[in-house]
Amino acid sequence: MALANDQRSQLEALYAEIDPYVGHALEFTNPADGGSIMPTISAHVRLIPAGFETKPRKASDGTIFVVVEGQGSAMIAGEEIRLGLRDTLCVPSWKETRFIAETDLVLFAYSDKASQEKLNLYREWNA
Repeated sequence: MALANDQRSQLEALYAEIDPYVGHALEFTNPADGGSIMPTISAHVRLIPAGFETKPRKASDGTIFVVVEGQGSAMIAGEEIRLGLRDTLCVPSWKETRFIAETDLVLFAYSDKASQEKLNLYREWNA
């Protein structure tokens, strides 16, 4: 499992500005309408550079993460979870989350954010 060259280069192009809460993120969109990849599911890929630690955040969506490249850890509600290639992690709704990258950490993620946005239920909190 690895990123396609064009996906990796798009993520690396984002290096100029990094979001302190999610790292570099690239949202997958529906090419027909520019919305979420599926009517009720959002998907994105994140690149968290080696040595970077995201700031704490919470979101109302439940998110599944899969490690595509790299190693690091996730802090979910104060519990550390080690991450390596092909690991899968579920972050429940409204749990404080941060990621720590030992090497460049690439994560694929999907969630119910699209359905929550359509119902005007989605919310975020950034420390």
